[in-house]
Amino acid sequence: AASDVYKRQRFNNACSQAYELCTPFLKKETQTRDAHLHAKEALCAQLEQYIESMGWPNDTNAEIDPSIDWSKVDQIIRQARKEWNAIGFVDRKVHKTISKRFDKNMNIIRSELKKAWNLNQDKFYHLINEVKELHQLADTDLDQAIKKAKLYQKEWKTIGPVPAFQRNKLWKKFRKNCDLIFNKRQDIIDQRNQDNEIILREKEAICENFEALNQQPLSISDLQNAYHDIAKLWRENEPKLRSLSKKLNQRYNTAKAEYDNKVALLIAEQKTQQLELFKHKAQLCTQMERLSTSNSDEREKISARWDELPELPAKLEKLIKTRFNNAQHNLTADRTALIQAESENKQQLCLKYEILMGKESPKEQQQARREMQVELLNSSMSGRQDEQDKPDPFDMQLQWHSLSNYEYEGDAEIDERFSRLV
Repeated sequence: AASDVYKRQRFNNACSQAYELCTPFLKKETQTRDAHLHAKEALCAQLEQYIESMGWPNDTNAEIDPSIDWSKVDQIIRQARKEWNAIGFVDRKVHKTISKRFDKNMNIIRSELKKAWNLNQDKFYHLINEVKELHQLADTDLDQAIKKAKLYQKEWKTIGPVPAFQRNKLWKKFRKNCDLIFNKRQDIIDQRNQDNEIILREKEAICENFEALNQQPLSISDLQNAYHDIAKLWRENEPKLRSLSKKLNQRYNTAKAEYDNKVALLIAEQKTQQLELFKHKAQLCTQMERLSTSNSDEREKISARWDELPELPAKLEKLIKTRFNNAQHNLTADRTALIQAESENKQQLCLKYEILMGKESPKEQQQARREMQVELLNSSMSGRQDEQDKPDPFDMQLQWHSLSNYEYEGDAEIDERFSRLV
């Protein structure tokens, strides 16, 4: 018996200790639930105050107050429900009472809102029927029917809320009947502007073809030939309907800018490739020019490598071929005279482009520079200045590499002088 008493006392002590550990948590939970209750009571009080200020509930047959913003009432219901759900649990003893109080307030507000919804729904149906009656008027006086339909659309916007699913259903009916009237006007406009539409579609097709052309991996010549046909069509159609096709005109101009850029890039790429091949052939020319007269085997090897290279465009091929032929012909010639002529040609070329590009010339070349400036000025005034007088790096390098390149003292200096220009 004494053992049982001891065990019960030990168990009771353990329970007391466990309860003491839980007491802070239970106390905090109680405080939290009390705070939730106060929040819910405050929300109910706000709703009751709002209901009292509105004078609700009204008699079922009483007229709806037109001054009430029923959209705001609908919003209040939604917001109240959201806030209520956001508040946490309360004590079970008061849960039923506070929930009943909240539901009562919500039902009063919702009941008044439903009365307004029913009235607004009747107004919507009335406008739908009014628009239906305009269908007969549209057959005789379309402008008047459209005018009234627009007035009904404005009136539709002033009607208060109905349930969301109902509003969409009503709107579709109203919109469908309005569209029947507006479509008749559109049919007339479409018939009247049929020719204009054809023109616009043709201009759009031109723009589409132009944009598609810009995406094609064509050669420059094929690209330019295709553009010529597109540009011809555009010139024929561009003056038509300018006021209605501003976007299409802008679209064409955008495509034209893209085309110009593409052609410029292709030309630049083509020039780069041509210049690299021109330089390669110029190197063979240099090797030929620097051969000794007795080295016939090397001469044949250089000629063989020349024959293996592809040909340049006719004008460029002729230019570099002339140098190569001269190099072969001059293998046994007096190189003193050839070097003198080469030096003079390179000096003249450097001077010319230093002047045209506004670059400084060596001090010992100042007299020759002044004479060159006078010559270039006379050529310009007499109209004899040609394309080669323009400082284009591509043309400059073609002229430079078309000159002979015999090895002599000062050779590196003049090469460096020209390289600074390009």
